[in-house]
Parts: sequence; structure tokens; C-alpha cells
Amino acid sequence: MFFKSSDSVEAYIELIDVKNNEYQVYDSEGKTLDLFVELYKRKWLGITLMSFEIVKIRMSTLNNNSQEQLKPKMLKLLKDGSRDAEKLDALSFKELVDRCFENYPEK
Repeated sequence: MFFKSSDSVEAYIELIDVKNNEYQVYDSEGKTLDLFVELYKRKWLGITLMSFEIVKIRMSTLNNNSQEQLKPKMLKLLKDGSRDAEKLDALSFKELVDRCFENYPEK
């Protein structure tokens, strides 16, 4: 799945999936991101009116770049059914990301 913003990811991903560590998440440069669950409290005059859990996203403490790991996966995804499959190999990581957004628009 491809998302244009962290807000879109946070809105789409379900709490149970984050708790079960179902997804690996990366930014458009291939850097690892962490999904986590945060307790949100709505207060009024210091009194908690309600609290609930929400999905949040942040830069990973691993601070690694996964472009080499992601590039073959994006190539495979884009080559399936593509008429210009051979041309895809020459694309940069950024160009592959852009192509993925073109072919697989955000939900």
C-alpha cells in the first residue's frame, strides 16, 4: 500500500494490526518508520471526559535506509503486467516510488 501522508497511514491502519506488528512502514526515501498505539485523552477543565487509543507514526530509532530492500519489491510489483518492464530497472528509487503512486493510488 502507498500513502501520501502519515495522517493517511494513521487513519487507515487498524489498532489491532499495530498491536500485532502486522506492517513494516517506510517513508518515500526508504527510511524505516514505527507504528505505535497512543492513549489519547480528551479533557475539559482538567477532567478526563473520554480516552481512547489511536494509531501514530514516527521515525524509527533504527534510523536505517531500506532502499536496497524495497527496490526489488517495487520492481516486482510494477513489472507484473507492465509493457515497459525492462525500462523499470533503470529507474531511481524516487522514480519507482513515483511510479508506484501513479499505478497504485492511495485508498
